[in-house]
Amino acid sequence: MKILAQQAASPSIVSLLLMFGVCSLAAAADERPAERPPAPPQAVSLSIEPSPTAKPLNPERTVWLDVANKKVVLSGYLCLREGLLEMLVCKQQTKEHESIIAIDADAYVIHAALIALGAKPGTPVRFQPEFTPPTGQKIDIFVSWTDDYGRPHRYAAQQLIRKATQRYFTAVIDPLPKELKIDNRGDLRYDPNTKELIWFGRMTEEQKLDLLTRSLNKEYRKAIESFFTSS
Repeated sequence: MKILAQQAASPSIVSLLLMFGVCSLAAAADERPAERPPAPPQAVSLSIEPSPTAKPLNPERTVWLDVANKKVVLSGYLCLREGLLEMLVCKQQTKEHESIIAIDADAYVIHAALIALGAKPGTPVRFQPEFTPPTGQKIDIFVSWTDDYGRPHRYAAQQLIRKATQRYFTAVIDPLPKELKIDNRGDLRYDPNTKELIWFGRMTEEQKLDLLTRSLNKEYRKAIESFFTSS
């Protein structure tokens, strides 16, 4: 599976909000290294400040418990934009090659925070003697960050996952709006034979906004929005 962290610019610091709701949570074992690894190049700090009712649970101040609002806030950094996905979050300097976000915190601290909110401990997936899916309290996981332009972003964690992005996306538009001039040497192309508007690869938010300014045609704008969402 391919993953892609959808970014507007180049944010490296992100916050995760864990709230009761949708995703399955399984209790994670705490695997501590013999020696504490050195700090990563990026400074680990909150990009979205927690509410005044939140309290830090570790010296690194990367895990915050907000009992009043029933949520846990994790402060980490983006470690993988595209690649094979194994997990959403890992402890720093462990599984960054297959995780979207890394955090300077032990699993037991996050686990304790969720237990403090009333979450029920779960069990990991089992394959023997037969397949048994993971169990645990259902929660919502949101990822928040501020981009280089100071704009805040907040996405459900599953929105950061894409099965495939390096492919063509198409939409039939007939006729092509007269005011729309398309250079077929770029990422956006038009095939007059099949009457298809074509886009290749991932579309950034800036690209989407730029393309939407080129025409008010409803079918064209619908196609651009679809390309952006699908990629």
